[in-house]
Amino acid sequence: MTPAPPSSTKRPVAAPLKLDRLRAQWPLLLCLAFFVAGMAVTAAAHWRRGAVLMGAGLGLAGVLRLFLPPRLAGLLVVRRRWFDVLVGIVGGTTMCVLAILVPPLER
Repeated sequence: MTPAPPSSTKRPVAAPLKLDRLRAQWPLLLCLAFFVAGMAVTAAAHWRRGAVLMGAGLGLAGVLRLFLPPRLAGLLVVRRRWFDVLVGIVGGTTMCVLAILVPPLER
């Protein structure tokens, strides 16, 4: 018996990154924009404002994960919905509250 010839010797080529794929990740990009803005504010010697912005970005991720269906939430879907929401909202709120409550240094 002779083996059957392979149906195709070409390997599939990965599709290039399309704008639609990037546009579908708007929730994650919005949260990352808050986080990057917070890092920039922190680098400009305003650590408290920067930490509040970063916490707001994390809290926004939790809120978006709560209200958006999984197909629209994109890469914000990591685990089950309740876990993602809990980590986002509690983590963001905690970060904001701690940034506000930490007393300033006495010089």
